Amino acid sequence: MSIRAHGARVRSRALIEYALAGALATAVPTAASAQASDAGVTAAATPQPSPTLRLDDGWTWFELESHEETRNGTRVDLGYSVSATLRVFGTAPADSAFLLVFKQGGRELGRLRCTAYAPGFERDRAFSFLKVEECRDRAVQLRAVGTVNVEIRWVDGATDAESVLATRTMEVARVAHHWGGDNLNPLPDTYYLSHHGRLLDSILAWTSFTPNDSYANAYFDNGLTGTLMFMTFAFSAAEATYNRMSSEASMRCQVNGQPFTVPNPLPANIADVRSLSVRRQFRPNPRAIGGTEVEHIHFRYATVQLPFRSEQMRANPGRYTCDLRAEGRTIRRWAWTVGADGVPAQHAEQQAGLYLGPRAILVDTTVPPDSTFDERTNPADVRAGGFFGRPWASEAMRTLAAATPTFGRPLLEYSPDPLVPAARRAISMNGAPATGGAASAAAGGASSTPSGGRRPGRRR
Repeated sequence: MSIRAHGARVRSRALIEYALAGALATAVPTAASAQASDAGVTAAATPQPSPTLRLDDGWTWFELESHEETRNGTRVDLGYSVSATLRVFGTAPADSAFLLVFKQGGRELGRLRCTAYAPGFERDRAFSFLKVEECRDRAVQLRAVGTVNVEIRWVDGATDAESVLATRTMEVARVAHHWGGDNLNPLPDTYYLSHHGRLLDSILAWTSFTPNDSYANAYFDNGLTGTLMFMTFAFSAAEATYNRMSSEASMRCQVNGQPFTVPNPLPANIADVRSLSVRRQFRPNPRAIGGTEVEHIHFRYATVQLPFRSEQMRANPGRYTCDLRAEGRTIRRWAWTVGADGVPAQHAEQQAGLYLGPRAILVDTTVPPDSTFDERTNPADVRAGGFFGRPWASEAMRTLAAATPTFGRPLLEYSPDPLVPAARRAISMNGAPATGGAASAAAGGASSTPSGGRRPGRRR
């Protein structure tokens, strides 16, 4: 079940429970103890702005929505708004909220606030948390492209005091669209996020070590029960390639260099968790009217089921490697260590401050240079860090990032329609003549849409 489907199922029940509870301070332990209670290890102690809250780096997700309107028959670009999915582990009073402050070059561009809610106490109360899914306010419209900093703040529901949970980055790109035929009314630009920096953000998660435990992990595949294990990984692949590969995918695993096989292995079921597809329509010949071409870019975060269960892994400690294969080739290799206690060891990045939810670890990811699966990569973004701009803190991840192969062109080329007069392109792109509007957009300014009067914390 997807996070959105699960959210819809529990939201009404969760809001009632949260209102009755009044506060989570007596029901939710610290994030470190919540993770340690399942993993059997103590989470690394790292300084945090809030002593009781930890932002789940693996759950954090941003998306963009482009906006436009029609003025005197011309479709005008209004920039974009941001949608955020976030969650924290820890203690907090009711009516607490996430506050996102967008900045570029030291200048504040806008703010987005959404009240956090509890998804309901499951069987294991230690894993309750607060979150927002698709937090957005379409009135908060930005125009900045390139690197946009996102300061993720927490607003205490009892005191309105703010603390910074983390600062992350969004790599914002835009693409121009063209009409086919001889209609010269330009289409507004589309803004989108590059997710190339998440190529190594692979997360191994499991539901339980106990077959009769019905608690769902609540890490992407909520609804799973029993002792299943799955890997979440990022990639950019064309739709046809993804469908072809996923239909015949298989897993090949080893422990300490020896094949690891189990009776009745589980199939390598692949399912989308989050995805983004952007289209660029362009004219290959600026001297000819009509005849546009289409190019796509795809970003996906998907899960693949491992062939063995968590109790089988627990009975076989050692160094694990698992290859995801299709059409006779390895398209991903993952590696992690299971300790003598049968518990997967936290990655060095987690020990250095990366925080994931319970029953989840970061794993080493290798992208083979001869992969026929990946359509586009951007090694520079991967070297800079993962999880929306969090710099790599461990030598292991820096080494893997340095080995990232190059596939295709990272982003779609921005090329406004050459057949449309420059003045009309400026109106469409900026909502004003080129004298002023274009300069503001180039400087990465926020939209002139007034924010006063909008309802803070609105979640749609």
